[in-house]
Amino acid sequence: MTNTELVQSAFENFSKGNVAGILDMISDDIVWDMNGPDIIPYAGSRKNKAEVMDFFAKIAATSDFQKFEPQVFVAEGDKVVAMGVAVATVKQTGKQATNRWAMCWTFKDGKAIQYYNYSDTYALAESFMQ
Repeated sequence: MTNTELVQSAFENFSKGNVAGILDMISDDIVWDMNGPDIIPYAGSRKNKAEVMDFFAKIAATSDFQKFEPQVFVAEGDKVVAMGVAVATVKQTGKQATNRWAMCWTFKDGKAIQYYNYSDTYALAESFMQ
């Protein structure tokens, strides 16, 4: 599989709720960063698979996705950048956020070793506010 195909499979697994499929494609010591303020429960840095699993658990516990659509993939060397849009409703507030995002992946030996998510953190944070 190419790195782009790995990223596409990660998004497909996310859409199906298959977190194990995502964990299979990342390194044990991945650096996983999601920008944003503390009001976004899944924002922050993680440094291994167990912490990434917690990231996905927090997303599942707090958000219902109406749309998750990767739209563009750009690959160069060991890097893949995916850009897209997500629409989700926060379970605790009932507020919906539309989030245009860019996710940057770095690969080594067929495993993701770094992930960084650039999101519309204003829209996300606002949806978590009571």
